[in-house]
Amino acid sequence: MEIFCKTCGNPIDIADINISKAIAKCSHCNKAFHITPGQFPKLSLLDVKGVEVVRIGRDININIRWFSPSAYFNAFFCVLWNYFLFQGDFLAFKPNTPLLSKIIVLPHVVVGVSLFYRVLCVFLNKTQFVIGPSELKILHKPLPWFGHGKVILQNEIDQLYVKETVHERRNIKNFKYQVRLKTKSGKDYKISNKMDSYEQARKIEQEIELALGIKDQVVQGEYI
Repeated sequence: MEIFCKTCGNPIDIADINISKAIAKCSHCNKAFHITPGQFPKLSLLDVKGVEVVRIGRDININIRWFSPSAYFNAFFCVLWNYFLFQGDFLAFKPNTPLLSKIIVLPHVVVGVSLFYRVLCVFLNKTQFVIGPSELKILHKPLPWFGHGKVILQNEIDQLYVKETVHERRNIKNFKYQVRLKTKSGKDYKISNKMDSYEQARKIEQEIELALGIKDQVVQGEYI
């Protein structure tokens, strides 16, 4: 959406818009004015690193890898957890160990296995959005994951949008972005994992909306 100066009528350059303060400044007449959330411009993306768009006939495939630099920390933590698990808790599964001891350490084993599988997925997996003329299919591969094979019909989709989540630890903020989908029946759920890059999430939203002919509108809770 293009914004025009309220004083002189000239278009406002995107570099002169402060979204966090909801203020725009005209470079022609040097006047500043407030803008409403509905006027916020959305980033237009032609090519984004890490997002692969492949057109096959009438279908469009959007591929994005799960991998991010934070995967190395997760892998280190997984190795550390399972190392101590092997050194200590696995001893509880010796034949003569009381049943109660085995029950106590079982949750630790479940966490260790879950961590290992998740780390494998982060390093190997990609999410593929297969967009046909009338439906959206979501695939996670090569390793199985929750939501794999989900199909959403085009006439059920109201809007797609990007949501920002903030995690703070030791005064350090970590920002993540995920693509979410709202249906006409009022359901709202995520269709992508959390990503480090807003541009990647925004690109996925744009491509799906364009392919399915969905008019983009601002959604409450959307990160713009």
